[in-house]
Amino acid sequence: MVITLILSFDIALVSLIKSSVLFMALPVLVILSLHDTLVRRALPVALLAFIAFTLLLLLAVGQQPAHWGAFYQGYFDLSRGYNADMGLPTPRLTQVLWGVGVAVIVASFAVASLTDRLVALMLGGCLLVAYKASFHRHGLNPDVAFMTLAIVGLGQLLTGRGRFFGASHRSAVVAVVAVAVVGTLAIVAPRLIPDGPAMLLAHAQHRLSFFLVPGEAKAAREADRAWFQSALAAAKASFPFPDAQGTLDVFPWNFGLGMASGLPLAPRPAFQAYFTTTRLTTERNAAFFASASAPQSILYTFAPIDNRFAALEDPLTLRAFKQYYALAARRDGHLLLTRRPQPLREEERGCVQQAFTLGQPITLPATAPGEALWAQVELTQTWSGQALGFLFGPPVLGIELAEGTQTHAYRFLQTPGAIGFLLSPALVSTDTAQAFFDGANGGVVPHSVRFSVMSDTPGLWLKPGGTISLCRLAWSAP
Repeated sequence: MVITLILSFDIALVSLIKSSVLFMALPVLVILSLHDTLVRRALPVALLAFIAFTLLLLLAVGQQPAHWGAFYQGYFDLSRGYNADMGLPTPRLTQVLWGVGVAVIVASFAVASLTDRLVALMLGGCLLVAYKASFHRHGLNPDVAFMTLAIVGLGQLLTGRGRFFGASHRSAVVAVVAVAVVGTLAIVAPRLIPDGPAMLLAHAQHRLSFFLVPGEAKAAREADRAWFQSALAAAKASFPFPDAQGTLDVFPWNFGLGMASGLPLAPRPAFQAYFTTTRLTTERNAAFFASASAPQSILYTFAPIDNRFAALEDPLTLRAFKQYYALAARRDGHLLLTRRPQPLREEERGCVQQAFTLGQPITLPATAPGEALWAQVELTQTWSGQALGFLFGPPVLGIELAEGTQTHAYRFLQTPGAIGFLLSPALVSTDTAQAFFDGANGGVVPHSVRFSVMSDTPGLWLKPGGTISLCRLAWSAP
């Protein structure tokens, strides 16, 4: 009981810090609760304690109950957007080999009793999380997948709960575990050898000296304090706009520079642009910049991740920047935007909607100097695409912009694409961003655009046609 309460408190605490912990812990708590109520005929202590500790922690840190719903709404929205738009392609052969091992292990799951089925469900979920973490979320990081496969396989062999179809099946599970262990070590060992053991030994020696050697703790604290002050001074010296004043926000994500500035920070609600790909998050950010709480200055850096089309990261915030801020300076690849005394007047002109086919170019309407082209792209998943996307993550989509004889290819994100984004002038560099915010002519102005599915079987994921809505945006003095 005590261990259950301690673990429930730990899960409650960490799930308030990182949303992914909540979504991984909830299924486990539900499965444990089903076992407690249906098998043990007892109260689901772990789940009840988790809920109680979560409520107490929210109250302890001063969170008003009226805001709890919005807090968890944001949690689920961020997770949905992350699942929809994060992920990198990985080699199929590695996935197939891992899948063969999974099939061998899963076949050993016992299903005779309710307890067996609940355990099998939990282990299956564990393998699914390992798959997404290793082969989808951040590209190829197979050490987690192989290590998880080894642990689950060892559990089947050593706990006596495995169901084996003869000696050959058991031998196959042993072989999968052995290959998974070797694969994990082959990936991890280069990170630890030859310096790993020496580093671990030095760290252990340092920690022991900290507690056992007289005066070592004081000397270590003074050294750490000196290092921190030196690092802080170096960071402050690297801030590109030392004359900036007032409150500051940083776009898209490098808040280390903002902290080094010494200016008071006024970050937008969803303060990492690569996460801000859902309607809820980007609308809240845009509303923030229209409010009295908005910062005086924005430190803007062109830094999209994973070759994304930059205007798809927090798309409505970029539109708000144009209306509420003016370009003040550029230095070392950074732009300083300062708040206008009065926002610009924004007008939508000549909006049109048309159908298109994936893979085929779409001719774009011309824009006058100082105008921009705003696009909303609607793509429809097939039923198989919805199922596969839930299990393994969605496919990578592409956007190609044709400008004269040049083609610019980037990753397209379906969710922010449907919200709306700046299509032209295309933000493809610091120079193009500077021209856009400054209202200057130039930059990349494509004459056509093409959307595609980076898959050999695009029809498995998306219907072949979609719709695109295009509006010309114009800004003028208030």
